[in-house]
Amino acid sequence: MAEGKRKSFWRRPEGVTGGIFLAALAIGGVVAVNAALSALVGFFTSTVGIVVGLLVLGVAVFTAIDPKARALVGYMFKKYNEVGNWTFY
Repeated sequence: MAEGKRKSFWRRPEGVTGGIFLAALAIGGVVAVNAALSALVGFFTSTVGIVVGLLVLGVAVFTAIDPKARALVGYMFKKYNEVGNWTFY
């Protein structure tokens, strides 16, 4: 094939298939967010829901900011991958 005649990725067969799957993923994501959004609005309309949501957000922010917490999460992730997917009989 000549240097100037190469097809772009989206013009190739795998690009078209990838575009179809990407569109289906986007549509599925919109449907999932729409379903989850109504549940989240219902949860956060109560005081308990707001408190729990703020606690979860606080833990996530603390874990992202604190170096020791990030290291702990990293070690837990490494240990989980060393052991393999834990199986309970």
